Amino acid sequence: MLTRLRLHRVRNIAEAELLPGPGFNLIHGDNGAGKTTVLEAIHYLHVGRSFRSHQNQAVIQNGAEQLAVFGQFQLGERQTAVGLSRERGGEWTVKIDGEKRESLSELASICPQLVLTPDSFQLLTAGPKLRRQFLDWGVFHVEHRFLPIWQRWSRSLKQRNAALKTARRYSDVALWDGEYVALATQLAEQRAEYLGHLLPALRALAADFLPDQDLRFGFYAGWDRQQDLGALLASHFETDRRQGFTALGPHKADLRIKLGGHAAQDVLSRGQQKRLVTVLKLAQAKVLKEQTGKPCLFLVDDLPSELDDASRAALLVCLRDYRMQVFLSSITREAIAAFIDPTELTVFHVEHGRVMPE
Repeated sequence: MLTRLRLHRVRNIAEAELLPGPGFNLIHGDNGAGKTTVLEAIHYLHVGRSFRSHQNQAVIQNGAEQLAVFGQFQLGERQTAVGLSRERGGEWTVKIDGEKRESLSELASICPQLVLTPDSFQLLTAGPKLRRQFLDWGVFHVEHRFLPIWQRWSRSLKQRNAALKTARRYSDVALWDGEYVALATQLAEQRAEYLGHLLPALRALAADFLPDQDLRFGFYAGWDRQQDLGALLASHFETDRRQGFTALGPHKADLRIKLGGHAAQDVLSRGQQKRLVTVLKLAQAKVLKEQTGKPCLFLVDDLPSELDDASRAALLVCLRDYRMQVFLSSITREAIAAFIDPTELTVFHVEHGRVMPE
């Protein structure tokens, strides 16, 4: 649970300090006031970047050379302090309990976060990359072997692709394929196992949010798993050599969601797509708590634009039942407060870059 948050030079917020509550935290204010900036700052403490922009310069306040975010977390009986700063040139510094750390991945394991935004439907429409990231978020948090295996496989892929650029025959790249195949197989197994854990929650939630829609969830590993990947790499060598990259492997994996034999994103309306993404995120939160005992922070940017009243109420009920700490942004307080018990709600008003408790 996040118990204290400080922002320094983040977008239009020069300085701010918040003491969030353990349940629902509502940040409301006019458009452009800085509501989403508060959620961005919380997200920085998870992965060291914004969920709105990959350009660090856009997040650092105009005229400032760096931003800084500090968070105090209560993790069971233990308190953990996390600080992160980013400079305009992209350099970052992370400290956990006052000690400098070398990897941003250490942030993610402290307090997992899930995010719903007005653009979340892109998880379905923007191609397989975001769906791979969705799977990998879950595997990372429940399988401690995932990150080192993924890092070794990624190096193996780069080495194989480099060899392809000068290779004249398959034997020129074959020496890379043993490790590549072994690591790719392990990643595929971990991703498939994680989806297997997700399926019961996905089906139950889909019945609530998308009744009468016969959704089917499947995993594509990046190659036909009924065939030997090593043999496939050998048979695809000429194609890979001409293209200059490896066409088969975990970097081509996908979470495939079907409805009536068609890709769900091609059949569902925009509103239904948003509900489906809500199902996917809630299922992740549920499985994380079941498998690790960890609750996650749930960030919802502009909830009223995301869902209709019935789906909004269903989402908030799930978040309450999962006993998660939630941060919601909204233009008006009434759009959210009507669905939440006042005793479970902590409210902040944002105006012209100033964040004030109510």
